Amino acid sequence: MNSRVGQYLSGRPVLALAVFFFCVMAAVPVGLFLVFAVTTAIMSAVSLVFLEGFLLSVAAITLLCVLSGLAFFSVMVAAIFAAFYVTVSSLLNFYHTSQLTKQDKEEEEEEEEDMLTKDHMK
Repeated sequence: MNSRVGQYLSGRPVLALAVFFFCVMAAVPVGLFLVFAVTTAIMSAVSLVFLEGFLLSVAAITLLCVLSGLAFFSVMVAAIFAAFYVTVSSLLNFYHTSQLTKQDKEEEEEEEEDMLTKDHMK
């Protein structure tokens, strides 16, 4: 990722995830729109110019609505994954820290027992 956009997204994984979800989910509606556009262009060759303009306008508005919904959905999915990642990493960090404190307490107790044993031997 040597481009500016690639470097920008490398530093922002949640935004990169949202862009990825948007691109993947937008492929099918865009493809269907292109097929529809080509079909209506062929129909216009048969002189249905006014109908084609109306249908393309309706299709463009529909595509705009679908892509807006997909963009919102991909941002929400990326936010949910980010929240899940933060939660899991915090839980693992807490668990790991508590394990270390248990080990430290056990080592301190062993040192105290050794000190008491040495004092009794004298």
